[in-house]
Amino acid sequence: MFTIIKNKIQGATLAFSPLTPSSQGFNQKKSVWPPGSLTLVPLLKIPAPVLKRYFQNLIRCNLLKFRMSPLVNPQWEDVLSMIRVFGQNMYCVINKSIYPPEIVGEFMLENFSGKSAQAHFSANPKYSNPRKYSTAITWASSQVLNEWKVKGKDEPYLKTLIGFIPVSNRPAIFTLMRAKWKKQVVVPQAILHLGKVEDAVLLTCTREDL
Repeated sequence: MFTIIKNKIQGATLAFSPLTPSSQGFNQKKSVWPPGSLTLVPLLKIPAPVLKRYFQNLIRCNLLKFRMSPLVNPQWEDVLSMIRVFGQNMYCVINKSIYPPEIVGEFMLENFSGKSAQAHFSANPKYSNPRKYSTAITWASSQVLNEWKVKGKDEPYLKTLIGFIPVSNRPAIFTLMRAKWKKQVVVPQAILHLGKVEDAVLLTCTREDL
């Protein structure tokens, strides 16, 4: 089992609330998810066997390489290394409308600067339908940007999420844009993807976008 440790994001009140009609920045009427079906859980609070099953499913479907794109053929051991370094800033979107609850997707935040952070996403192949998963990303983005507050203040902890995606990963770019993220610029030769340096698309998401 993984050791559950205190969340690394300091000075913030992190609200891991379920999907509700009052969620700011999220139009539930247009959601493909039933009310109350989604919730956000720190990855380190997910049982290790559940996490292993999720990531090994990505490996079987040849999808983990897009989540850990600098590596050509990432394996479970690489996931464990990633969790050891970044696990405190990793989260799972959970579908709790079924039993047992399932991981819809996972995301990680890093490169915190001011009121911004870079986000990395992966999706359970079962929920990889563009409409369904993009709606889950919109919901998760809304949780981070609208619900997470500076501790003791009614002030957003983060105001901007940043995505940096290889230009060749068009499905990921399409999914984020469908999730209301905005394409900003193409940065030449800016990212290592599957062992090769590629141009990258810079996308952002703010509360106003949602």
